Amino acid sequence: MHNFPEGLAIGAGYTVSEHLGLGLAVIIALHNIPEGMAMGGPMKAANIDNSRILLWSSLAGVPMGIGALVGTLLGSVSPSMLSLALGAAAGAMLYITFDELLPGAHDLDQGHAPTFGAVAGAVLGVLLILTLPNLN
Repeated sequence: MHNFPEGLAIGAGYTVSEHLGLGLAVIIALHNIPEGMAMGGPMKAANIDNSRILLWSSLAGVPMGIGALVGTLLGSVSPSMLSLALGAAAGAMLYITFDELLPGAHDLDQGHAPTFGAVAGAVLGVLLILTLPNLN
């Protein structure tokens, strides 16, 4: 559900600058490592063949590739379309976070761990934003 907006962000980011697109791709790739483990772990526990696990995990990334293509195409039309593509990607990811992930995390834990995790993730994101441009 969120792979298309991730791809949209990467494609539009590359339209802005190669550095922004690469930075987004690296950050999203890091995010996809635990996502892949979350997909593969239960399938491995269910004794599904490794080749099928790889197939299904790879297919989950197809919407990201489509989103990157759409983001690049929209971003190259005009600055307004580029802004629209970046804003749509950000809005979709925020929607998924606030409507699906955080309420689900709070249902699993009655304490403050989900809130602390969200704050820690936001702080880490800001630190990445502040440090990535300096990697030129």
